[in-house]
Amino acid sequence: MDKNRVKNGMIPITPLTKKSHRQEILKRIENVDWAIVSVQINHQLQTYFKDQSFLIIAGFSQHKDEPDILPFLRFWQQQGGTCCLPMVVASEQPLLFRVWDLEKPLVKGAYGILAPTETEPEIIPDLVLTPLVAFDRQGSRLGRGAGHYDLTIKALRNQNPKVQIIGVAAHQQFIESQATEPHDEPLDGVVTDKEILRFR
Repeated sequence: MDKNRVKNGMIPITPLTKKSHRQEILKRIENVDWAIVSVQINHQLQTYFKDQSFLIIAGFSQHKDEPDILPFLRFWQQQGGTCCLPMVVASEQPLLFRVWDLEKPLVKGAYGILAPTETEPEIIPDLVLTPLVAFDRQGSRLGRGAGHYDLTIKALRNQNPKVQIIGVAAHQQFIESQATEPHDEPLDGVVTDKEILRFR
């Protein structure tokens, strides 16, 4: 991250509580044009995963203040890849992933988020594209506070240490640094509308 990006809205935030960070970032992205950002992110994703259709990729359905990556997932299936979407099972439980066939409709699940029907098979992804509220230069991820993704990432890494966790965000969601807790799971990379970052 350079000084020009900081001037263009990526304002460094000194260490604060997670709640303060979350409030600050959500306020910052209130006026983000997610339609434009989503087009740019989908292009970045297609570039990033070119010729890797052997991967099983977990995506997500757009919710408030998140990019829409379903066009990439459709592209992925058209390239012969397999994709899946998460489902909330219960509070304080890891997410469950079900295969998504683009020919089949999605249904509203927990929090009104679109997901495959319960008749679709469960699957374990090789790579997870995760939404977030904020990320920093160390790969720390700040979510909405429910803890579903931290539990999920930990469980997936216990099953397969090589699983990749990639955050997807607008560039305005970058923060200089944030305090982390023992249960916080770091990202392997982030794809934004401006760039692709690798942390490990």
